[in-house]
Amino acid sequence: MAEVNPTRDTLSYWIRDSIHFAADTLNLVMTYAFTDTLGIDVPRTDTIQLLKPAPKMTSANDKKEDKPSRGKKGRRRKNDEQTDSIASAAITYMKVRQVAGMTLDIGQKPVFETSAPLATIDKSGMHLQYKRDSLWVDMPFQWVADSLQPRRFTLWAEPHFTPDFSYQFVVDSAAMSDIYGNPVDRTVMPFREKTPEDYAHLLFNIEGVANGAFVQIVDGRDKVKLTAPVVNGQAKFVHVPAGTYYARMVIDENGNGLFDTGSLFDHRHPETVYYLNAELQLRANWTVQQTWNPTEVPVVKQKPDAVKINKPKEQKEKKSKNEEYLRKLGKL
Repeated sequence: MAEVNPTRDTLSYWIRDSIHFAADTLNLVMTYAFTDTLGIDVPRTDTIQLLKPAPKMTSANDKKEDKPSRGKKGRRRKNDEQTDSIASAAITYMKVRQVAGMTLDIGQKPVFETSAPLATIDKSGMHLQYKRDSLWVDMPFQWVADSLQPRRFTLWAEPHFTPDFSYQFVVDSAAMSDIYGNPVDRTVMPFREKTPEDYAHLLFNIEGVANGAFVQIVDGRDKVKLTAPVVNGQAKFVHVPAGTYYARMVIDENGNGLFDTGSLFDHRHPETVYYLNAELQLRANWTVQQTWNPTEVPVVKQKPDAVKINKPKEQKEKKSKNEEYLRKLGKL
């Protein structure tokens, strides 16, 4: 069973045959499309050898602690023999964990991940409960498998989760088992939804642009966190997690809600992007209003230094290193 991660840069292959996964070495044959010198995609085959990781070495102290206790004549005690027999019959359990943690953003669905792909599921042994007074009450739910990641499942509640309640998802013993035959032990995973007071609220009053654009809140790596359309000269963001942010505006010429790059073949320029030349410090339970005229500052000077890939200091250091290199060559 193959599993691709969300960024599609890692492939996990789950081997079910014990003959193969118990071996010290695995030889894989991989065929893929390769672009030759003429720019033509041709099939190419490579062989990959995978070595089984070496077992962790135990220290002398560990061996000393694991050594069974003995009586006066050097014989093992009866309790130690019973303990060994119980340990040898110990069950290996599969694990279930909460991907998003115990505190969810408003509207976020709980996502759970199993330690290995599942072979069996008994939904009668799974319970979603909310706390009423001091009692846990069952409520309807749906357990939906992820189409791309076979070990992830989303929990849909009926009705939806609310910030006023505490929830827990209970998985009874043996309600699931993985492809290796390992059952799940009884697991209780509590969670709750944040309240509106846990967030900041942000309102942009935009001058010069009434409609036909959208605003994106980005972090210090220029990664988009939230997006809102510009409607009647305003862009509203509710339930923004507290933190430091930056903002950019895209003039959405084709109205598809996406930033479209340019095309040389279609003679099309990329859509215009403006940056707010300021840092936004948002705190929980704050409401912030920001006036923004996207043409007030020249475009080349709008992007904050914190969002730039090459920071001014880094550019200066690179320039000094290049100058030093050229001096050694006698070209300066």
